[in-house]
Amino acid sequence: GVQASIKPLKQIIQNGSGQLRFQGTNLIVDTLTGNYGLIPVQIAGTVATGTNFNTEQASFNLITNVQPVAVASIVSAVEAELGQKVLLPIAVAGEVKADAKLTGTVANPVLSGTIASTKPATVDRLQLNNISTNFKLERGRTAQTPTPNSPPSTVPLSSLALTLSDILVVPAAGGKIGGKGEVDITLGSENSRSGLVFDLQAENLPADAIAQIYALPIPAAVKIGSVSAKAQVFGPLNNIQARAKWQAPQGTFPASGEIRAGGNTADLQNTVVKIGDATVNVDAAIQDRQWEAIIKGDRVAVKSLQPLIPRLNLPPELAGLFSGTAEVAGTLDDLSLNGIYASGKGTLNVVDSIVDVNAKLESGRWQASGKTEKVAINPLLDIGLPFLAIANSANLDNLKSKIQNLKSLDGQLAGEFQAAGNLDNLTASGINLSTNGKLNIADSSVNLKGELTDGNWQATAETDRTSISRLVDLTLPILDVASAFNPENHGQLSSQFTASGSLENLTASAINLNGSGKLNLGGNNVNFKGELAAGNWQGTAETDRTSISSLVNLGLPLLDVASAFNPEKQEQYSNLKSKIQNLKSLDGQISNQIQSPMFLLTAVAN
Repeated sequence: GVQASIKPLKQIIQNGSGQLRFQGTNLIVDTLTGNYGLIPVQIAGTVATGTNFNTEQASFNLITNVQPVAVASIVSAVEAELGQKVLLPIAVAGEVKADAKLTGTVANPVLSGTIASTKPATVDRLQLNNISTNFKLERGRTAQTPTPNSPPSTVPLSSLALTLSDILVVPAAGGKIGGKGEVDITLGSENSRSGLVFDLQAENLPADAIAQIYALPIPAAVKIGSVSAKAQVFGPLNNIQARAKWQAPQGTFPASGEIRAGGNTADLQNTVVKIGDATVNVDAAIQDRQWEAIIKGDRVAVKSLQPLIPRLNLPPELAGLFSGTAEVAGTLDDLSLNGIYASGKGTLNVVDSIVDVNAKLESGRWQASGKTEKVAINPLLDIGLPFLAIANSANLDNLKSKIQNLKSLDGQLAGEFQAAGNLDNLTASGINLSTNGKLNIADSSVNLKGELTDGNWQATAETDRTSISRLVDLTLPILDVASAFNPENHGQLSSQFTASGSLENLTASAINLNGSGKLNLGGNNVNFKGELAAGNWQGTAETDRTSISSLVNLGLPLLDVASAFNPEKQEQYSNLKSKIQNLKSLDGQISNQIQSPMFLLTAVAN
């Protein structure tokens, strides 16, 4: 076959074949085929040489076709001319063809036409159904052009300018990308000056579908919606960079921001996410497929985060505003929550009270700690109750109803907590918790310590001259016997109690309890000890000249509690209660030791 070279191109056109003929001073190219590198080319048309066959004065009118060729072959041809590697910012694969026309003169040739894909292409992981553009290739701006006084010789072609217009890219997922661009190719020894600049505009790209392609861990309830962007790609061919401004106004959390990328790095800048009435700012960086981000939020309503963790089922009336900063990092090779490291701190504003919070996430394991001074119980319960999702749905409803009863206390809590668990098990049985604090109920307070491990709990409470009625309000709602215990006296209690059990069974028969303390009834004291285990209880009380009426008022409700625990013995407890009720008529004082369930009674009545 015929071989030909075109100065200053380094690669020759080889395997050429075809038919050439002269018509006067014109060269007629009927059909000429060949390969420029790995690119197959077909040429037909006329070359007008002018008088005396002066090729330096020749003009072209040729139709040129490039048969379908892989993008990799085109990049290879450009690299061969430049003598250097062309680094594309992302992987590109596909096949294109070109229909062009060569006009102009030898000194100023112009190649123009269209380029279109012949099959779906892929850019990174995205499939593109169609790619098309108009193009124009001519002598570059850096080339020397002849002057009127220059000698009659052709100025060497030192650079090429490729102009692209009406660019259209149609992703398979939907939307479109349009724009224009220019590539300057400097030939010869100065090819390091080669570069490009493109202005692109993306419209209605379906971000949710694209997120699925990249397996991004976005909850199903969170929608990004359509994304639009304006971008510019620019730089030398060995260091192509890009910057873009984007917006997604229709998502669950409307967002906008800027991206700068080059080589193996990218920066996300000025990213703003709208969450309810608040905004969250995000700055992120990617290098060598490793990424890190800083997230800052100010007064974000906790209830607006429901779509992020739909399993929590946060109540719509939930109160609470969160402000804080988080640092997050990971790798693009694993975008699951198990592959993300995060740490953060902030403050939770609950009804004008502040909870300081710190948290950490690593390899799917999370830790959190918090500290507060006098925060209202009710909104804390609103936040905590959704986490109590245990395997048995009946137990879940039972547990939630019991804890919900505590909202009637309308108290305040001051203290600190530590919690830990695994993201794969956000249930009560999968969360370990320890807490230490003080519960204030009206004019009374209770010091509390508690632990929760694998669904089993243990708690210690200390009181100092705390109203009995307040303790009843605190404990009995959980035991489902609040209506049974309604003491008529208003004594005060100084004591220590320890209780333990399982969240899956909060009945009295499953709770172990022991305690001791001093009960003040109308100026007289009752020292006591008590224990509850497997539904059986026993206690010892010592009194010194205590009003019989006060003791009866204290003891009778305890029989109601026992009856509630043992409904099969309700008649026996009722008979005993009526007999003890008669003791109130004595209107005396008693000094004695009482043991239950065996009662040893020695009384002195005055």
